Amino acid sequence: MAAVIDASFAATLFLPDESSARSSEHFASAASTGIIAPALWQVEVTNIVVMAHRRKRINTALVGQIFEIIDRLPVMLESALTLDQRRTTANIALAHGLTAYDAVYLELAMRRSFDLMTLDSALTKAARAVGVHVVA
Repeated sequence: MAAVIDASFAATLFLPDESSARSSEHFASAASTGIIAPALWQVEVTNIVVMAHRRKRINTALVGQIFEIIDRLPVMLESALTLDQRRTTANIALAHGLTAYDAVYLELAMRRSFDLMTLDSALTKAARAVGVHVVA
């Protein structure tokens, strides 16, 4: 089934100390039917790389290599949110105690009837509460 991928799950695909064969298998399986993310995803994965470098988890040379890996991932990005989508995202965030950053992934999964690929526990709990299948 097609899936929405969040930054926490994506990190397992490019950070050496977070890599997971299981995540890679789930990603490969979903890629055959389609993986999407909100536009915010690009900023979030960039921040993950920046923070990994600051925390000395990766070196400067690896930063560039990781961005090339990210660029090759078959993830389609959604365009900017409409007014209704922003309202729905805010309502999801308020109802489930999520940040708007996390709620936007759930809004997209709900709107498209896609699975949600995440390792975030609060987002997983909210997704399950609204009937969205979580791949973790």
